[in-house]
Amino acid sequence: MDEAHERSLSTDVLFGILKKVVARRRDFKLIVTSATLNAQKFSNFFGSVPIFHIPGRTFPVNTLYSKTPCEDYVEAAVKQAMSIHISNPPGDILIFMTGQDEIEAACYVLAERMEQLIASTKQGAKIFQKAEGGARKCVVATNIAETSLTVDGIFYVIDTGYGKMKVYNPKMGMDALQVFPSSRAAADQRAGRAGRTGPGTCYRLYTENAYLNEMLPSPVPEIQRTNLGNVVLLLKSLKDSDTSLLEHKKRRKEEKTAMEEEMENLRESQAEAEKESREKEREKRAKQQQRVSMPGLKQGASTYLRPKKLGL
Repeated sequence: MDEAHERSLSTDVLFGILKKVVARRRDFKLIVTSATLNAQKFSNFFGSVPIFHIPGRTFPVNTLYSKTPCEDYVEAAVKQAMSIHISNPPGDILIFMTGQDEIEAACYVLAERMEQLIASTKQGAKIFQKAEGGARKCVVATNIAETSLTVDGIFYVIDTGYGKMKVYNPKMGMDALQVFPSSRAAADQRAGRAGRTGPGTCYRLYTENAYLNEMLPSPVPEIQRTNLGNVVLLLKSLKDSDTSLLEHKKRRKEEKTAMEEEMENLRESQAEAEKESREKEREKRAKQQQRVSMPGLKQGASTYLRPKKLGL
């Protein structure tokens, strides 16, 4: 299991299932890997299993913090990229943004600023393309570039300190993508992108105090901020008791409460559906009995025949 620190919904559910599998099968081996994982927590969950620390092969990264908090991180990231391009040695730039709108806005402003720079210096080099004239590539991406996507040639990383997360609102019953400050683990992952091919520099558009005191140590697990109805139904379809998942989530009281609430919601939904079905069946039988017990009743007639006794 790789990238366990992301704590996605699927990986957390799978950890609960794999714990039972490992206990039953002695020939089954489970290896959990991550660069920024709280290894002791997972070791205790799987029964105090051994922990191996493997040193990486990354190059040193110089981390620079902003002196003051920035109001507009998109504009601040563009200014920092232009400053790097003008005054720093060759090397590609990676900028982290939260979504497609901000990525397109940053690319548009960067292209506009580069056209102004080219016009002022009368240079003919093109931006965002590999060229022999010493052009520099600038990549603007979301948090997918933290771990899932590796871009070669990156020597400079600009970390805005924000990212989007899917959050479930139980009152509205809907999921929404909202912008939240990134965690310290995510910030370390972003900084590590600058040290893949050589010594690099990470520019963080937030203060060191914010990194140490305001950011969470690790991202909020997805199972704490999502609708668990699909998970419960998935476990039922796998013929697996939900107690394994509850046991897996005893580390966090909120997670266990969310699971119990979702089970209760599903039971209420099932009870309401059964109640509606019984009411419809009762109304249907009542209409059938009324038609059978009054065979002489005709629409528009001024007189009524006496109902026959059919032994009902």
